[in-house]
Amino acid sequence: RRLAEQEARALKRAGSMRRTPEEATHSLLGPLNSCWTLELAPADEEAVEAEENLRRLEKCLDEVGNSVAQGCGSVFGEVCGRGVALLHYSKMPEDRAAPKLIDPEEAVDYCARASRKRVGLYYCLGPSSTVISITPREDPTRPYCVMTRSPIIVAYRSDACVVDMGSKGVNITLEAEFFLRAGAGRNTAMNILPIPEVLANWFTDRLEAIAESDANEGVPLSYQREAAMLFHKSVRVRVMELW
Repeated sequence: RRLAEQEARALKRAGSMRRTPEEATHSLLGPLNSCWTLELAPADEEAVEAEENLRRLEKCLDEVGNSVAQGCGSVFGEVCGRGVALLHYSKMPEDRAAPKLIDPEEAVDYCARASRKRVGLYYCLGPSSTVISITPREDPTRPYCVMTRSPIIVAYRSDACVVDMGSKGVNITLEAEFFLRAGAGRNTAMNILPIPEVLANWFTDRLEAIAESDANEGVPLSYQREAAMLFHKSVRVRVMELW
């Protein structure tokens, strides 16, 4: 664990980690603990030297995740895939305000991640203590909060709850996720989870700006069409039929 923590710090110093857009942090671990992120190399590829110990921790999460996902799969659907491990690095005093989300395609990726039904695992390396907030989806008004010391592994189902983290010092977290597929005959709409309100508002504002603008060169036609179906001269509309 200590070696993995050293690797994460080295990756941060080397500029390998990416600053997470402000709106996107709400689909991850929040503005504090997902200030910087980095996708590790796919599990089926040979680990690069700079990520060797992080990949060892990833294998540990694989073992835990397979056990948890199999237990969930017997009731809620079978495992249908494995995501790329994601490294999170907390916000530090010297970090400036997060950049705004600009690219619609990048926003789509964050929305797809937030809306996907999965088993998620977090390996909290520390070294600072962490406040973990777990909010049941069935009752968002009653979050459960606990302060923990690292190391700790958190496993959860994304359709059951939302996890957020906060810390005052350096906090490094490694994330792995296992995708769940509904069994035969299940309503596939039940597997699509609501995206964070911040991201939903970003899309609404973006589509309204496209609808109002006369210069949309370079904007994908799919976005222009969606904007035209939602707005007309800044007024929200609902298209009932196309012919």
